Amino acid sequence: MSWITEPERKTPVIAETDVLVCGGGFAGVAAAVCAARSGAHVLLLERYGFLGGLVTGGLVITTPPLDNGINTEIAQRLERRQVYIPLRTPGAEMIELKMRAIDPEIVKYELVQMLREEHVRLLLHTLIAGAIVEEARVRGVVIENKAGRQAILAKAVVDATGDADVAAFANAPFRVVKKPITLMFNMVEVNTEQVLAQIGNWSHLKRVVTQAVEHGELRFELGTSLEWGTPGVHAECLVHPGEINVWSGNLRNVDALDPDQLTEAELTTRDHVMRLVEFLRKNVRGFARAWVDLTAPMLGVRATR
Repeated sequence: MSWITEPERKTPVIAETDVLVCGGGFAGVAAAVCAARSGAHVLLLERYGFLGGLVTGGLVITTPPLDNGINTEIAQRLERRQVYIPLRTPGAEMIELKMRAIDPEIVKYELVQMLREEHVRLLLHTLIAGAIVEEARVRGVVIENKAGRQAILAKAVVDATGDADVAAFANAPFRVVKKPITLMFNMVEVNTEQVLAQIGNWSHLKRVVTQAVEHGELRFELGTSLEWGTPGVHAECLVHPGEINVWSGNLRNVDALDPDQLTEAELTTRDHVMRLVEFLRKNVRGFARAWVDLTAPMLGVRATR
């Protein structure tokens, strides 16, 4: 490997705050709201242009009940907008399940409103580029965005990045865990009654796909069945009629901290989404007129550091 030497430079400190929260997923929002309610001045950093993490960016939008802590408040906000509903399994009485479906666009909006109500400062489109450590204590972070390289200092720093980026930059000990990666996507104009009449239950979708792979009807290298608690290929109905949320299968043995491997994972999973959709349109009643409304902007990475 060759190297270059960068010239020494001064990095401007653009903010000093009581609590700096790095990462705007559900955990980061909860941390920021609670810190602000305790009287702290809070700044939250997020690398994307929206909040919600894997729920909104990863389309992990069929969730366990939001019934603890700040989650309860989020659920109440979504219920008022009628976009937080129980999943139902087909049958004589349409049995209600514990899992819930939510609308990710409303989640994005409501999370911002929660921060605004608590006067949390928000900075989007910002990457963590380093940790500022003094006397074995994290004093802040170095960031990079369209304004270049800057620094933020804080009395307390919360690492809610999901990948433990701040901790890693601060040379804290960590271990790396590899779990399957899944790209989620939404389909619309699905005749769900016809689909379920043919396959019986959404959990049977993996069986349909697995059999097609075994019979050579579908070239699909991703794992289709349960692994590490993942459903494999699966789907659930969402808030709006004719819309479903689809798990596109398990991509294994990817180091999601390696940019090259992460890039290949993006390309592979998006290719498999299109293969899966084409198969469903041709072979499962109710999908003939359906189309992909959205593939998740971010991969469903289950674990790294």
